[in-house]
Amino acid sequence: MTPDEETPEPSGPVTYRMRRAPRYRAFGLTGLVIGVILGAVLAVSSPASGDYSSQTILGYFVAIFALLGALLGSGAAVLLDRRKG
Repeated sequence: MTPDEETPEPSGPVTYRMRRAPRYRAFGLTGLVIGVILGAVLAVSSPASGDYSSQTILGYFVAIFALLGALLGSGAAVLLDRRKG
């Protein structure tokens, strides 16, 4: 085929199917941030016990809720992807 020749245009309308999948990283990071905020709020609002300092409780709550938030956010993305597919 030479550059002077043109490719023939399709006779009818061409339809494309675009797959719109959720972005897993965005869902996971959003859940993580929400979990960190929720863990920090719960740690600050609860009184410190005699065995643990308030910083220790804050660290544990933030770590636990961040992990749970990331898992829930990623799970929501998977459920949305399965439902659309």
